[in-house]
Parts: sequence; C-alpha cells; structure tokens
Amino acid sequence: MNIQELLKGAEPAENTGKTKSSRDAISISLMCYDNKKINRITFSNALYEKLGRSKEVQFAFRSDLGKVLLATRLPDCRDTFRVVGANWKHPRPIINSGSLIKGFISKFGLDFSTRHNQLFSDITFDALNGAPVAVINISKKDPETKQP
Repeated sequence: MNIQELLKGAEPAENTGKTKSSRDAISISLMCYDNKKINRITFSNALYEKLGRSKEVQFAFRSDLGKVLLATRLPDCRDTFRVVGANWKHPRPIINSGSLIKGFISKFGLDFSTRHNQLFSDITFDALNGAPVAVINISKKDPETKQP
C-alpha cells in the first residue's frame, strides 16, 4: 500500500492543546531527588517576570482549596525564600529548599516516588496592595489512589 492510499482513509490529528511555547508559559516545577538531596522549585521566566524578578518570595498554602499563593510579600508570612535568577548557569529562576518541597508534599499529598518532577501551569494572578500575587492551583491527591 502506498502513501496516497493510506492518506485516503486517514483522519487528521487535532491539536487541542495550548500553542504557547514552554518559554512563554507561566508555570512552576517542583523537583525532588531524595537520593541526591536535590529539592528545587523552578519558575518559568514568564512567572518570574510577572512577579517583578524579585530576589525573595514568600509562599502560603491553602491545602483546603488546593492552592498556593506566591508573592514577594504576603501578610502573616515571615519566612522568605531566595530566588536565584536566570543566568548562564541556571536557565530558569530557582529556589533550593528542602523545607519548601516538604511543605508541598505534606500539604498536598504529592508523591515523588515514581517521578522526580511535577509541573503546575494552572496559575492565575491577582494583586495585593498593588503587588502581583500568583495563585497556583494544585489538585490535592487522594492518599490511597494518588489521583487528583
């Protein structure tokens, strides 16, 4: 059978996904490699820009709603996390923090046993006192099935 015959009954594939390139996408990635003691949060450059390229950020968890708030300053948050900005060594802004990754794991039941990286791109923005706040939607996992 030649190509022309194959194409006669073929159905074209549809691209229903987002067409933005990953460089333009607003996302946050969690990496956890226990055996290498690597615990890192990576921002997309677009997210970092929207947060004003701040050198420090704060996180607040709303596990009951499956959300994480991220901003340069949040009320009632005293701890800040240092952001290493994108440069030649790190193509994306990162935070190295085992305690922050453990917070995500304990609050949302994330499981890194079968994969070392989890990406979250359901992010909306709001403002607090004129400053941007990223609201990251993290679906809470069922502890038995490990499914959202």
